[in-house]
Amino acid sequence: MKRLLIILLGIAFVINLLPSGNSHAQTMEDYCVVPPYVIQDVPPNVMIVLDNSGSMFNLAYACTKTNTSAAGNNTTVIPVRDVSGFQPRQWIAVGA
Repeated sequence: MKRLLIILLGIAFVINLLPSGNSHAQTMEDYCVVPPYVIQDVPPNVMIVLDNSGSMFNLAYACTKTNTSAAGNNTTVIPVRDVSGFQPRQWIAVGA
């Protein structure tokens, strides 16, 4: 039994000394691979619109009073009821 154990240990030691295949360290390229379905070769399609004319300072609905003013030269006066259709003194008939 002792002789068999010595033979098996000797065989294991000899197998351990045999040359194995080359082992290579990992590189960062192995970890930084992007899948082909994630890569996009289409350039972004962006249009930036910038208005610096000063008309953006005008009021959306101008008031007919003379003491109301805007930063621009808003000379056209459109009453709110003409634009929105809101009639403050009109009753709404429900179910008519």
